[in-house]
Amino acid sequence: PATLEDFDMAHHGDRRAHELYAAAFAGSKDVGQSLKYLEALELRGPDLSARIRLALALYGIGEFEDGSSILREALIGFQVDSTPDLFVSGTILYAEILCAGGDCDRATATLQQARQLVPDDEKLRKAIRELR
Repeated sequence: PATLEDFDMAHHGDRRAHELYAAAFAGSKDVGQSLKYLEALELRGPDLSARIRLALALYGIGEFEDGSSILREALIGFQVDSTPDLFVSGTILYAEILCAGGDCDRATATLQQARQLVPDDEKLRKAIRELR
């Protein structure tokens, strides 16, 4: 397609394209359109991997509230045992966004809660040290 508006996600089966367009719309501050693409990816519930991409785009343009809420929804009830590395990456990004938005205490508490679920993860330990 020549423009983002020409892309028809209903007729495109490549998951990566949906993720890229969702992130592109998020990065251009069109969160509503971004969420439409995200919805197509989440037929079975929140997709943390896709939400990390969206949150990164929003974080990059200073949209801390939207970025943190997109991640929070996916992290709540996430099955840590299935993919602990993904959980840790999402949690650390969530904490970074919270702190960038001015809520470093909540960010630290979030990392400490995650550490209870994944106690031996070095990335979490490092993130907690860096936030202090």
